[in-house]
Amino acid sequence: MEVCIHPIQGFLKNSTNKLQDEASRETARRQHEVIDRLRNDLKNKRLVLITGAGVTLSATADSSRQALSRITWTGLIRNGLDYLVQEGHVDRSNRRTRRAYDALDEQDMDDLLDAANILRSQLDHNDLFPTWLESVFGNLYSLVRNTALLDAIKELHEHGVMLLTTNYDDLLSGIVIYLESVGPTGITSSSFVVGT
Repeated sequence: MEVCIHPIQGFLKNSTNKLQDEASRETARRQHEVIDRLRNDLKNKRLVLITGAGVTLSATADSSRQALSRITWTGLIRNGLDYLVQEGHVDRSNRRTRRAYDALDEQDMDDLLDAANILRSQLDHNDLFPTWLESVFGNLYSLVRNTALLDAIKELHEHGVMLLTTNYDDLLSGIVIYLESVGPTGITSSSFVVGT
């Protein structure tokens, strides 16, 4: 019996190796195809890079890769609630404010969304939303600790890549000479910024 198993094992091993080789070649071919397409689109200035919170979190993280608490999802909401309380616009014992703080200790997304909605409502009621956003994100560029990703984005932009972001912060404005800004109303404004 043992004599019959060895040829089968050899056949299976060879078949598996051939399949893995074919899969590796196909993967390499597809990667090469994608890279060629990206190079062509970069050459023809047809690339758009869309960035989000990950860029900001990465650029401002400390050496242990810990993000600034005020720019994480729960940290941002807590910062806003603290801002309202410390500035005397709401009382910490207010039922809605307490509910928002309590929701931050939960891991349920619905609770976090409720907390965010309460915060937004309280900020809007006190006409403080833009002021608070400025307090959170206004000096963020001075807190950049890791420039590698920002440097790569800047280089791509210098080669014609259009930059779009979903972020409130101005980190991208800090790395480019000219950045056009489109607000939520669709109104366009231009920013001239000295690059780093």
